[in-house]
Amino acid sequence: MPPAFFTLFMVAFVAIGALNVLKPRAMARHQMRVRYGAKGDIEFSDTRIMLQRLVSLIVLVVGVWTMFSWGVW
Repeated sequence: MPPAFFTLFMVAFVAIGALNVLKPRAMARHQMRVRYGAKGDIEFSDTRIMLQRLVSLIVLVVGVWTMFSWGVW
């Protein structure tokens, strides 16, 4: 059994991976502010969202596999 810090890290790692798979637009959205007070939301293309979901799914699988191989669950 790994130390508690590593266990919490893996739980956070898996949680962020799951959020990126389930809600990629909400996780990737950020605001842009310019000098004169104008601001707006930056939305990414569908291709970028699809790639983010794919990479996050790989991260999720690696995280869950690591948790099971460490004996956390």
